[in-house]
Amino acid sequence: MWQKVIIPFSVSFILIGCSEPEPLVEPSTVYQCAALTLTATVTDTGLDIQLPDQSYALVETISASGARYRDDDFAIEFWSKGNEATLIINGEPFPLCIEEGTLPTSFSARGNEPFWLASLTGQTLTMREPGSEQELTVEAPRLVEDEPIMTWSIAAEDGLNLMILDQYCQDSMSGQSYPYTAYLGREGEKEAGCAGDPRQLLEGVTWQLAQTASEQAPTIQFIPESNVAGFAGCNRYRGTYQLTGEGLQFNPLAATKMLCDETAMAVEDEWFRQLTEVQSFRLDAAGELDLVLADGNVIQLQRKN
Repeated sequence: MWQKVIIPFSVSFILIGCSEPEPLVEPSTVYQCAALTLTATVTDTGLDIQLPDQSYALVETISASGARYRDDDFAIEFWSKGNEATLIINGEPFPLCIEEGTLPTSFSARGNEPFWLASLTGQTLTMREPGSEQELTVEAPRLVEDEPIMTWSIAAEDGLNLMILDQYCQDSMSGQSYPYTAYLGREGEKEAGCAGDPRQLLEGVTWQLAQTASEQAPTIQFIPESNVAGFAGCNRYRGTYQLTGEGLQFNPLAATKMLCDETAMAVEDEWFRQLTEVQSFRLDAAGELDLVLADGNVIQLQRKN
């Protein structure tokens, strides 16, 4: 007869210590809006925008394309498409924002001796040289080096290759300043040039006079659509400017009519006088702005904190 046998056994429980889960880090994207750095962070409720001196919490809104966010009062709007974004605060548009580590979808590069102009729009590169113009299909910009200088390669269908370096450049003939350095490679030769929109070096920050006798230094902001605004030492002013391949000039400026002490008024008069004589600009080794006058002297400006 079968007999049921019970074999005793023991069960050991191993207690595994559980630690608190680490909080999730929300994905952030850093943009360069000309000279301004902006960080956008996706949240459960929308998007947080971080500027050097301010932050905003936005909610998502309906968009036909891209991702669009706003605040409750519709005073702030951020709209991203691909690697580019626009920011509007209280009706004032900021410069076009480009995702860090990428290039604008449209820009131009140029070189001298021999002259060439390459205009990129999407995946079409238009090459202009004396007596000729052609459209080439190119690959998307490819980041080939990120240290010490970010470098992108744009290869065309006929073996032409355009290299773009994230490095300040001055045109060898006009002296105009550009945000990128360019090299055009073809048939084993490499021709140097500059690339990008000079406004990327000017817009996005407030520049203030580096040295002044006034308690409050004159300032200037370069605003999209060739506008300027600032403080002259006593009064605030607005106006427009012209930026060409040859240089920079200010159109007549309109100012308020307040009266201040003699020192402030003297600083203001000199500020306006010098702005009428500006012919070009350049960045110094520290990245500060020099407005170059007709006589070769400069107005030295620094970023306002």
